[in-house]
Formats: sequence, C-alpha cells, structure tokens
Amino acid sequence: MGVRVGAQSDKGNVEYIGPINNALTLAMNRIMEPFFHPDMIYNVTIPGMRNRQNLKKIHSFVRQVISNRREELEKTIREKQIDVKNIAGADVETFTKRRYAFLDSLLLAHFQNPNEFTMKDIEDEVNTFMFEG
Repeated sequence: MGVRVGAQSDKGNVEYIGPINNALTLAMNRIMEPFFHPDMIYNVTIPGMRNRQNLKKIHSFVRQVISNRREELEKTIREKQIDVKNIAGADVETFTKRRYAFLDSLLLAHFQNPNEFTMKDIEDEVNTFMFEG
C-alpha cells in the first residue's frame, strides 16, 4: 500500500501490527472455545470487547493510510492539472515522487468512478491486502 508497517521485523508498527496480532490470537481462542461461537455471547465477553477495540485500531490505521495517500494524490493532480478520467494506473508513477503502490490504483479507480468504487470499497481492499501481507 506504499506504507511500511515492519510486519516482519521485531520493531513493527505498534499501532497496526500489535492489534493485528491480538485479533489473530483472540480469533484462535474463539475458535477453540465453542461457548464463544455465537456472536451474541462473544460480543458481551471481555475477549469480544478486546476484539472490537483491536478492530477499531486496525480500521483507524487503514483509514489514516488511505486518507494520507488520497490527499497526496489529489494535491499532485491539482498542481499538475492532470485529467484523472484519461489516466492509466501505470502513468501515476510519472507524476508522483513516490513509488507506485496498489493503493494508487484503487484511488484512481475511485477518482474516475466515485459512485461505482466508493471509499468503503477501497477500505475493504486495503484491509484485505494489509492483512494478507
């Protein structure tokens, strides 16, 4: 996505990697405990509350990454007066200082068709790719 989170190092991004690891641990514990399988029960337990807190942190981080990159792209597009409707994804690297990332493609798709590819769609895609690594 164009952001280093240090997932494979000992000094990973605490505001993202920590909650991801906690969420994975909580998910495994939930799988192993049949009592926690129903959402109605799990959501009122301490692990369920911790899981919601972790998910909030994860989603907040992802939204911040998307927001920062969107602002950068919009600023560059404005400054260089680029017609977004006629630009291909590969052309982005020619007018930005940063290395081209998958997030750039998602944002361009949104700029070209905001009604068909919403910011929620971008969040979902980024969550998938960030989680998968």
